[in-house]
Formats: sequence, C-alpha cells, structure tokens
Amino acid sequence: MKVLCGVDGSANGFAALRFVARLLNPATDQIALYYTPPELRAGLLESCGPEVLDRARRALAEAIFNECRGRLPEALARNVHTIIGQQQPQRGLLIAADEWQAGMIVVGARGAGPISRLLLGSVSTTVAQSAKAPVLVVRAPEGDQPSSPLRVLVAYDGSDASRHATDLLRQLTWPADAAGRVMTVCEPMLVGQLPEWLEKQPREPEFEAMSQMWVREHEAENRATHDELSAYSQTLPAAFHHDPLVVEGDPADEILKAIDREGSDLIVMGARGLGALERLFLGSTSQKVLSHAPCSVLLVRETEKP
Repeated sequence: MKVLCGVDGSANGFAALRFVARLLNPATDQIALYYTPPELRAGLLESCGPEVLDRARRALAEAIFNECRGRLPEALARNVHTIIGQQQPQRGLLIAADEWQAGMIVVGARGAGPISRLLLGSVSTTVAQSAKAPVLVVRAPEGDQPSSPLRVLVAYDGSDASRHATDLLRQLTWPADAAGRVMTVCEPMLVGQLPEWLEKQPREPEFEAMSQMWVREHEAENRATHDELSAYSQTLPAAFHHDPLVVEGDPADEILKAIDREGSDLIVMGARGLGALERLFLGSTSQKVLSHAPCSVLLVRETEKP
C-alpha cells in the first residue's frame, strides 16, 4: 500500500510518522513524504530571483525529508518517495494523494499540552473532511512515546464505510503484541428515557407481561448482534480475535466512552458523507469522534458512486 504522510518538521509530525511506521511492511508498503515549504514575505520574494528561491525551497524540504528518514525504520526509509508541495498543505496533500494514488493519508492532529493537544489543526481537519482515501489523524501520546502494546478499537456498523475499513485493517501489518477489539452501538429499547418516578409505578399485569416480552426480545437481539460481531472479528487479523463489545446509546458518545475504558491508542471507523457535498462533510458520528477522541483516529469513507 502507498501511504502519503504530511510532514512539517514538528514533533507532532514526527510522531505521526513513527505511529504509521508500526503498521507498515517494507516488503509491500511505501511511504511518500509531503512537505510544503513556507512562503517568503513579499519584500524578500522580490529581492531574489526564482532560481535562488527554488534552491532555498528544495534545500529546506530536503532537510525535513532527511530528518524524517532518520526517524523511520531503515527498511522503510530506503524506499521513501518525496513530494515538495507548491500549494497550501491542505490542498496540496489532497492533490498529491490523488496523483500518487495513495491508499492512505497520514497527518498529525496538532496541538500540545493537556488541552490543546485535543484540538485539530486546519490541515488535519480539511484533509479528514475532504480526502477520498482513508485518513489517519495521529494524536501523539503524552511524552511522545508510543505505547506498547498498541490498543486498537474498531467501530463497526455494517455500512459500506465499515466494510471498506475492514479491507484496510487486513492490508495493514499489526504488531505481534497489538490488542484489538471490535465494537458496535445498538439502539436502546426506548428512544427516550423514562422519568425515574414513572419507572417505579406499578403496572397493570397485561402491560407488565408485554413489557417483559419486549425486554426479552431486545436482549435476544443484542445477543444475536454479539454473536454476529464475534464471527466478524474472526475474519480480521489475529490481533482482533477478542470478545467484541456491544453497547447501547448514542454512537459517538458510546464510542468515546469505550475509547476511555479500553485505553485505546487508535479508533478505526467508517465515515459517511452528507448529501450532495459528501466529500466536504463527515457524518455527525465520525466528526464528533474525530474532534473529541483523545487517541489517533483512522477514518475510512464510503466508496464514491458514479
């Protein structure tokens, strides 16, 4: 698989590079590094010719690329492709991904410190919202040290996007000690919450019997969902052959809760588009998880239809 990594020489960018390197096989995968050198201010631009400017841009880019190569495993570093961007990174990464036919785009989430590290930068936001290819947005762990083993949560809902995420999971090379778990979020039996005082009210025998029947049917549906999810997890790489998680509630909220409970380093999920401008907007669940998850997020879109 061809993986395009946006780099800028920052610690966050290096962390993203190290993170994805753990999931790649030098024998089958190739990394391309994308970097857009900063623009010179108008006065400096006028005082030097285009050749000098071009040499300066290339020298700066090569310094960034060399530093990135030094932070990759040697086997991956030997076959690195490099791209010097001519546009703003947000646009340039998307163009490069299409032209290079990247199977995945990797960007750092940006931010530093306990609060701002949760906030997305403009590059990661734009790429995640607009890319055709899967996008891995990496949030570096505290101390910038990758955790071991890698803890991965996969949110599955049976959609086309989830099935495409399944294909990507099979293409990646998971570390031997990676611990993966699949989850799904079911609708609760009641759409709204009953007031506590009403729940305690005695019911007529007929209504009580009907209520218990509904509860049994709902529990049976959840058990069937668990069995289906368990069978599905066995089709994934060995790292994901663990007991699946079936919960009820709002999908985004429950996924975020599960990330905290599991101590996940990575959440993998499908991303649906919305309406005619589907490439410009993520669905509400994926957008909320991307914005609020404390870990890295891998988003896989539905395949565009002609």
